[in-house]
Amino acid sequence: RSKMMMSALMGATSFQKGLGIVHSLAHPLSTVFDTHHGLANAIMLPHGVRFNASVVGERYEFLCTIVGIEKSVESFIQWINELNSKLGIPSKLSEIGVTSESVDQLAQLALEDVCHQCNPKVVGLEDFKKLYAEAL
Repeated sequence: RSKMMMSALMGATSFQKGLGIVHSLAHPLSTVFDTHHGLANAIMLPHGVRFNASVVGERYEFLCTIVGIEKSVESFIQWINELNSKLGIPSKLSEIGVTSESVDQLAQLALEDVCHQCNPKVVGLEDFKKLYAEAL
């Protein structure tokens, strides 16, 4: 129980830093497609990492060191994809019922979500559309 309590506390503390683009992408998926929030985040994480790489690539290189892989953004994205695969997490939004017809609605909802305001790279409506389309 104490370890679960500490995990919850650490998770809550991380919210003070801000959440970013991945959460803004995930929230509409949970709302419109009744997707579990963790699943939506896991599917969109590689896309958010790639989007932010130009401004925080050095942070991803640090994470590569932590998980013991080659220091590159692409290696980190590959590691995330492999982990998701091992956990049985779909790699594409189409696998959870998202269609290209939903992209505009999802992008608008993501833009209205406050989480991306803390993202290290400014994101707009066209960025959200592109990210959802890439994730299909």
